Formats: sequence, structure tokens, C-alpha cells
Amino acid sequence: MSWGINIREATRKIEVDHRIPLKFYYKTADNLLKQANIYRQENNIIDLYILLLRYAGIIAETIPFHRDYSASNHTEKISYKKKLLDVLRELECLRPQVEREINKVNREHALKEQIRLNNASSSRQSPHSRMASLWPDNKQTRHSRLTLTIPRPANPEVVPSAPPIENLIIDDDAPLQSGSAESSFVDSSSSTTENLSKRQDEGSSNAASSCIICYEAPIEGACVPCGHMAGCMSCLNEIKAKSWGCPVCRTKIELVLRLYAV
Repeated sequence: MSWGINIREATRKIEVDHRIPLKFYYKTADNLLKQANIYRQENNIIDLYILLLRYAGIIAETIPFHRDYSASNHTEKISYKKKLLDVLRELECLRPQVEREINKVNREHALKEQIRLNNASSSRQSPHSRMASLWPDNKQTRHSRLTLTIPRPANPEVVPSAPPIENLIIDDDAPLQSGSAESSFVDSSSSTTENLSKRQDEGSSNAASSCIICYEAPIEGACVPCGHMAGCMSCLNEIKAKSWGCPVCRTKIELVLRLYAV
């Protein structure tokens, strides 16, 4: 256990060292009882319990194995044995309450550790994890969401927010070449580009011009045919490859078009 209170570790046996005089072990035992009395007055039962266990360990498991113990004063031995019996009786009385307190403290430590790990995990969440959270895992659920939230135009003649592009091959990694196809699309999307420029000129936040998927790269691509400018080319191409649909309206992406603001 890396957190909380470990009674066994706090009261491990003290091995006898014959180079240390026996009287120092007795002195240590007396000091433990003095400190235990302070904890008793403070109603600090956990530390009191630990010190009493240490005292019992020194008297019963360390001092009797010292080479000078057999020749030590008999009256002194009897006195410490009586104190040991009183300590053992107090330990038995304290045990149930101490166990409850230790369990309570350890649970609090465990809860704090779990909260810390969850916060650390959230801070390390990758942009792709945030991207995946925008779409439900179940395809049927995704389809139901589309049919509920995206009304289809009754008139098939209605033009989408961005014009459909037919018989046009566009290299995502290269700028658009001059020509009639480029002119028609740039003209039709000029209002969208102007609106975006106006929002930036009016002092909107950086988040408004950043990719809504990774929150890092600038918005540089549009989904065709819906025409929503929602993300960077890297994120939008990955969404198109996974057939997830536009991140704004979930319309199927036929093409990701790179836009260049002048």
C-alpha cells in the first residue's frame, strides 16, 4: 500500500544490537510511554495505539534477547512486565476503534488518489480522443441522430450551403489553380470567408478560429457538400476517411476542400 496508514510497517520489530547498552533500550521504552500519554490526552488514538505497540515490541521482543538481560536487575524486570500487561490491556480496548479510524483514513487517501489519477488522465486526453467523443460509437444511433436533427429539403432544387463540385479533382496539399471551377467555388463561398474575417476583426477569441476537433490548428478546410468550415485539413480528412460525417451537421463528407483567405 503506497498511501494511508500501515500499522505493521509503523511497528516493525526492533532488532537487538549488543553494542548498545541495555539501559538505553529501557530508556527508549520509557520515552515511548511518555509520548503515548501525550497522545492519550489529545485523544489521538491512532498514534497512541502505534506507540503502545512499539513499547510492547521493545519490552517483549527486543530487550529479553540482549546479552545483558539475564544479569539485569530482577526488580526492574518485574516493573516493566507489569507495565507491559497494562499496555496490552489498553491495546485490546483500543483495537476496534483504531481499526475503524484507520479504515476511514485509508478510504479518504484512496479517494484523493483516484481523483488525482482521473484529473491526470483527463489532462493527457489526446485530440483524437476528443474527436471520437463527438460521434456515437453505434452507427444506428448516428443515423437516428441525423434523421432527427437534420431536416432534408422538400425541394430537390435547393442549393446546399456550399455548392456541389462535380468532375473536379483537387489536391488537398497544393493551392487551387486558377480556372473556372476555382472561381465559381471561391465566389460562392466568399460570404462565408468574409463572415469569418469579420468575426476575427471584431476581436473574437482564438477558439472561434481554431479547429473544433483538436483546438490547436487553424480552420483551413470546408466540408463538401454542406460547406461547413469546422476544422483543419488533418482532422477533416481523418473524419472523411472514417465516414463520420461533418462535425457540425453530420452530413456525409464527399470532399474536404482547402480554403485560402486573402
